[in-house]
Amino acid sequence: MKVCVVGTFAGDDGDPRSRVLLEGLRRAGVEVVECRRPIARGAESRGLALARFPRNLRMIGRVLRAYAGIARDLLRRRNRADVMLVGAAGYPEMVMAKAAAALRGEPVVFDAFVSLHETLVQDRGVVPADSMKARLLASLERLAVRSADAVLLDTEAQVAFFADRMDVDVERFHCVPVGEEYPGLAASEDSSPARLDVLYFGTYIPLHGVETIVEAARRFDGDDRVRFTLIGDGQTFGAVAERAQGLSNVHLERGWRPKDELFARLRRAHVALGIFADSPKADRVMPCKVYAALGLGIPVITRDSTGAREFLRDGETALLVKPGDPDAIAAAIVRLRDDADLRMRLGRAGRALYEERFRPERIGAQLRAVLEEVANRHARPRA
Repeated sequence: MKVCVVGTFAGDDGDPRSRVLLEGLRRAGVEVVECRRPIARGAESRGLALARFPRNLRMIGRVLRAYAGIARDLLRRRNRADVMLVGAAGYPEMVMAKAAAALRGEPVVFDAFVSLHETLVQDRGVVPADSMKARLLASLERLAVRSADAVLLDTEAQVAFFADRMDVDVERFHCVPVGEEYPGLAASEDSSPARLDVLYFGTYIPLHGVETIVEAARRFDGDDRVRFTLIGDGQTFGAVAERAQGLSNVHLERGWRPKDELFARLRRAHVALGIFADSPKADRVMPCKVYAALGLGIPVITRDSTGAREFLRDGETALLVKPGDPDAIAAAIVRLRDDADLRMRLGRAGRALYEERFRPERIGAQLRAVLEEVANRHARPRA
């Protein structure tokens, strides 16, 4: 099977969704041809780059060059692909790909992944809700999703949301989890650490609810049995740093780290934290960092949500807590601090779940099946 992948996504350490899908397809025996021109590092920064597009001359040039390069690549392709796959949240690229695919009779599958309108307007608040840009984002989303032959999302909760929001038949959507590339060896099981190391890493977007993590850490201030390390940078870092001032048990490491370094840090932790915001989007998604922790056998605490419960079982593969509630996070940490058997059970069950469902091979096989179904349906003569 031959798939032409189109997009401006980075596919790097900061973009696990695209990285795992591409690697999974290759491991599933798919020939991948890329028409890809990244405009920013990682999926998160790409969204903000597009939000700031008209106000930044350098970004205008970068975006226009990327789209021009993709257009040239699409037109110069010599051989027809079985399917054209547009990468994560590539709404503008989806419109371009559909036009190019029509010339060759190729079906187009779109990895919508997230709603740009919801992310930039409601979640991050970087685009005013009553602005022309917000209306254009909504129109672009509807056009991209409706023109795709099939749409990928990472949870069934997202599928329900998109089908309703875009007024599209739910049968056109397919759920493919994010997964994670091999994190490596599982963490060693320390049954009685002198200090419980709790780790968060991420982009500090509002969805993560990092301020709630800091408030949970405040419950342990002065308790040398629990230490919190927060790695990353982003929109809410300043507010988080201000809240964390004076807390002796909170260590902030500003800036991103390469994947291998992050996994090495995660492997040494005793507890991994997911997301905790009390928002509609946070209720539907399963964060990338959770997949990495599962793969390393690290016990996970994340918010109880519709999306998380599609994959996780509270008390069996993770601890799920009430969103936006620092006391709930603190109580879960106390459980793990005081119960070594629970930590080991969660770690082992999480690792088993990862092996069963979230390795790149698993994701690639699932995606290949979707792409083959679309290709066969498209090739079938109409009555």
